[in-house]
Amino acid sequence: MKKTIIFLAVLFIGITALPAQTIADVFKDIPKDILYGISDADKALLVNNEKDSIGTIVPGSIYVGIERLALSDDFVSFSTSEVATTQVKILSLINDSKIICVVKTVCGEKMCDSDVRFYTTDWNAIETGNLLPHFDPNWFLKKDTNEETQAYKNAIAALDINPYKVELSPSDDDMKIYYDVDKYLSKEDAETLRPYLNKEPKVLTWNKVSFQ
Repeated sequence: MKKTIIFLAVLFIGITALPAQTIADVFKDIPKDILYGISDADKALLVNNEKDSIGTIVPGSIYVGIERLALSDDFVSFSTSEVATTQVKILSLINDSKIICVVKTVCGEKMCDSDVRFYTTDWNAIETGNLLPHFDPNWFLKKDTNEETQAYKNAIAALDINPYKVELSPSDDDMKIYYDVDKYLSKEDAETLRPYLNKEPKVLTWNKVSFQ
């Protein structure tokens, strides 16, 4: 608790309540090292006020096309290819200032992998450690799972990595984490492991301090 309080004190010193409060305000200034290859004009199209035009394809500077997937006042989600998506979400802190969460996901033939980063509203990086718990594969085990049985040990042995897919929401501050094992494992191994895993994603909620 003391560590969290110290972290928040340092964080709030560096963040003040700025007039940039909507996704359109912050998205136009996103640096190229965070979002590469998208022009200022394309950024503007991605966060225009036509919120019902989901699925709109906008021209891409280096991409065949950029498809907007979701939009709200504090959120935008879009794909830059068939395998790559980016989500940008504004989160409120307890002192009414804001920070930004960016989730980039790449889905290959075998698995999806998500990278979660946090920034101030002027796009300075924030350490993730105090804002997001370490992703734990045990989140996805059914409560009655006996991890000491040989059957479970045999089933989990085929999974040598933890493929996570993260989704943010345009309508609330929840983060859904999917344990994306079906494509990574063979059909036989997936069927052996599936009885031990919850079907639903892990849901973390932003409490204006961190995702819990």
